[in-house]
Amino acid sequence: MTTLSEERCEACRSGAPRVSDEEMGMLAEREGHHPAILTEWGKTTVTWWSHKIGGLHRNDFIMAAKSDQIYRAP
Repeated sequence: MTTLSEERCEACRSGAPRVSDEEMGMLAEREGHHPAILTEWGKTTVTWWSHKIGGLHRNDFIMAAKSDQIYRAP
């Protein structure tokens, strides 16, 4: 079994099942799935949400896991 951070995103589609800095930009471009990024004094918030389906998709959790890896990297 793979971890979410090892999976690739699939194209979102209407009706798809929902769940009730530079490296981040490169990740988003590579995966074709783009977050909302809020930069504030002393912190950055990355929010994954699938606009096309109006909620959370498995892809959002995959990308969150990959974002965590970037954050924890030395």
